[in-house]
Amino acid sequence: MSTSFVSETELPGRKINLDTLQIIAHRYYWASELVHGKDVLEVGCGPGLGLGWLSRNAKRTIGGDITEESIALAKEHYGPRMEFVRMDAHKLPFKDNSLDAVVCLAAIIYMDLPAFLDECHRALRTDSILVINTPNKDLPSFRPSRLSRKYYSVPELYLLLNQHHFDANFFGAFPATQGPTKIRSRFLFSGKIAGGKAFGFLGLYKLGERLTGFQAASMTLRKELREEEMRSAKNIQVTPIRFDSPDIRHRIVYAVAHAR
Repeated sequence: MSTSFVSETELPGRKINLDTLQIIAHRYYWASELVHGKDVLEVGCGPGLGLGWLSRNAKRTIGGDITEESIALAKEHYGPRMEFVRMDAHKLPFKDNSLDAVVCLAAIIYMDLPAFLDECHRALRTDSILVINTPNKDLPSFRPSRLSRKYYSVPELYLLLNQHHFDANFFGAFPATQGPTKIRSRFLFSGKIAGGKAFGFLGLYKLGERLTGFQAASMTLRKELREEEMRSAKNIQVTPIRFDSPDIRHRIVYAVAHAR
């Protein structure tokens, strides 16, 4: 397993804007609502940014990734709080019928998806769930990632999931007409800056947005998504979408699939 996706990975310490943060945070906010009381594997967990959030609801949370550097960063941050395994998504190191949920967020574009779906179906218990999200390739402004293998439209993804014994529902988020998501005003801030005003992680971003403009403002990605970051995703609307036609309304597509 010499493959490395570190150049494509959202790593702690990197500068990002609010729109990117919201997209990252929303993946885990959405997925966490679906894994209550379950044994959960995140495939393509990278440095584990959202595993702590998933573990709030899950019975057991495991992070898996093929990139050695990412797994090392995750282990260093979480220590004994979380389980990690370096693995190939096409050969999951888990017994048959041993998991309740597999979560794969923004990672299927790097995989042989049919092989991955077969492995998920093997490792999942009957009526367990597979949660996927992916950038929407059907938008006119879409740009592929450098190391990506293949992107899927909603109908293509539905067909593959059905062929590999999953019944799926699809959802869209981040409207394409909206552009970068603007920050809302309902934040609780902590910490202090000059003048005695209270600001936290997102509060400082709000200040930067006012002073320098949205595109210029940036923030540093933390090692783990926490309450302040997740507030930025809480009110993002998720809309059910049809499975039999391409979606041209949303930048991000989610699939929630049940193994049969």
